[in-house]
Amino acid sequence: MIPQKDRPMRTLIAILALASPALAQHGYHPPPPGAGTETMKPHADGETHPPVGPDTTPGDAQNLYIIDEPGSYYLTEDLVVTTQGRDGIRIEADSVTLDLNGFPGNGTSAGDKGVFAFNFPQGLVVKNGTVRGWEGAGLDFNADGAVARDLILIDNNAWGVRANNAFGTTILNCQSRNNGSDAAPENTGGFIVLRGAILRDCVSYNATVGFSFGSDGVLFERCVASASQTSGFRSTSSSAGATFSMCVAEGSDGDGFFFDNPSTGDIPALTFDRCTARECADDGFDLEGIDATFVHCTAQECGNVGFEISGNAPTSSASFTDCTGMRCGDSGFVISSAATLTRCTGSDNANAGFFLFGAGSRMVDCTAVRNAFNGAVLGPDNYASGCNFSGNPSSGVVLGFRCTLRDCVISNNGGTGVRVNNASVVRGCTIHNNNAGLIGNGGLLGFTSIRIEH
Repeated sequence: MIPQKDRPMRTLIAILALASPALAQHGYHPPPPGAGTETMKPHADGETHPPVGPDTTPGDAQNLYIIDEPGSYYLTEDLVVTTQGRDGIRIEADSVTLDLNGFPGNGTSAGDKGVFAFNFPQGLVVKNGTVRGWEGAGLDFNADGAVARDLILIDNNAWGVRANNAFGTTILNCQSRNNGSDAAPENTGGFIVLRGAILRDCVSYNATVGFSFGSDGVLFERCVASASQTSGFRSTSSSAGATFSMCVAEGSDGDGFFFDNPSTGDIPALTFDRCTARECADDGFDLEGIDATFVHCTAQECGNVGFEISGNAPTSSASFTDCTGMRCGDSGFVISSAATLTRCTGSDNANAGFFLFGAGSRMVDCTAVRNAFNGAVLGPDNYASGCNFSGNPSSGVVLGFRCTLRDCVISNNGGTGVRVNNASVVRGCTIHNNNAGLIGNGGLLGFTSIRIEH
């Protein structure tokens, strides 16, 4: 397990405040310790449900308990394993619901896996409790379509929930704290899932990796990765595609969101909707060779770049709408693949608001203001229309080969308003109160206040 980080308590309090209403909304109110000593628990369906114990679910040398018959089971006391390498509960049967009933499953840093789904049982649900201190994973799901909900996973040495050998896992309202190992910082952490997984209202705090996924079709909704020791969210496969909605990565020691395609082939795209990366030590969003769509996303106060998108695949591209990169240690946006940006803002960054290196990239109605160097630097055949490049100490905008700048405002920059390269066109722009209006090919083409008409 990993040591607790020295993070402000306000971060953890905020995360728990986010998660707790969701847990209560879904009906999870842990009973007091010792509740439930009956041998059969009445249920709303009129059937009785067996408790987990030596008489109903006897184990073996490798497992404290084994569930090998369908049914709904529940704990009546703490689950404690002190034997090195022994699992807590092994589930072999289909159609099993395991209610931890508010009791903790404690591996005491000796047990291997808290709850282990063996040989792909169908219809598995595990809910309502705490799983702590296992050398492997708190929950290890070798079970397609399994559901984990209303769980707290603490101090597990591999993963809080490991479901990277199964498809279609659903994880709801679960909290991960201090999961992962310094010995394998990129291969352990809070949650790991595979194709078709759904994660909603989940929180990872102080994990090596907050959330990890392989393959495509994964959905993350309202998930938070805080104080991760590497990345908040990352992929484990070059064929991974996912959708992220209202997710947050904050305080990561690496990137907030990191996804890498080391191949040159096309892979499933990533979609980000209303996601935020803040106070990450490296990039907010770092995508390499992957198509991506960003809508209403923000990267702020990150140590390096807000949005860094590189294009290994020959046709990789990125689209940004209403996104903001601000107060980052380098630039707001650094994009080397073909990109389209609409109503985006790069402001108050330590370098530039925008670096667009991909040929044919487009900026429409974007704003680059108060950056410590240039407002924007555009690569070959780039196009910018209706943009505002103002209040930057160096150039408002630097145009590469064959760029077009139309109907833009470039004002109050400490250096050149527009620095123009060969074969570029500036039309219908207002350029005023800059140290120099336009400079191209090493010579002064304009004045300190100039208006150029089509």
